[in-house]
Amino acid sequence: MSGISLGTYMSASFERKPDNHLPETCKYTITLLEDNQLWLDFEAQSKISSSKWHVEGEYEETSAMTIRYTVEANPFGGGPAKGTVVSLNIDPQSETITFDGHDCKFGASITSVEMENISKDAPTRAAPAPAASAASTGEFLTLAQLQDEKVWKAAGVDASSRENALSDSEFQSLFGMDKKAFAEQPKWKKETTKRKHKLY
Repeated sequence: MSGISLGTYMSASFERKPDNHLPETCKYTITLLEDNQLWLDFEAQSKISSSKWHVEGEYEETSAMTIRYTVEANPFGGGPAKGTVVSLNIDPQSETITFDGHDCKFGASITSVEMENISKDAPTRAAPAPAASAASTGEFLTLAQLQDEKVWKAAGVDASSRENALSDSEFQSLFGMDKKAFAEQPKWKKETTKRKHKLY
């Protein structure tokens, strides 16, 4: 993508005054991940309240200075609706992405503490148990089978936790850790790794 780095881009704080509300100090954070994934976060704080929203989706380069972003998930807090398409201006030279008239400057790589903060308010779910077919029969699927939608669906594997249908040894080899350690990682990190192996 035109040399722009993966990682976190943050706007300077700015003020807005919603109708009949106290002035708010606001900030946008844009996070570029592997596989053309983009997270967009918004924070607002007034003297008496605060709010946040987070949306996720895929982006594509439409020119050397523009990317098109489609909102595919709206996990918490509002924000643009699923299916919304947004055009973002990029400047690889100054490492800036502009959204809603605000320049978001590159701040950190995707492994920074900032990434942890992006996900900490997202709804958390317990790690799903291995797929019923694998758990009940002792049979597991290979990575290739779990990347084939017809195969894993026919086997009754849960789409959101396909990785659990791998054998323990193949899971360890693929992810470099056991299933328990993987389940304890932040949501963003698990999803990034699963996308890398085409399991998301």
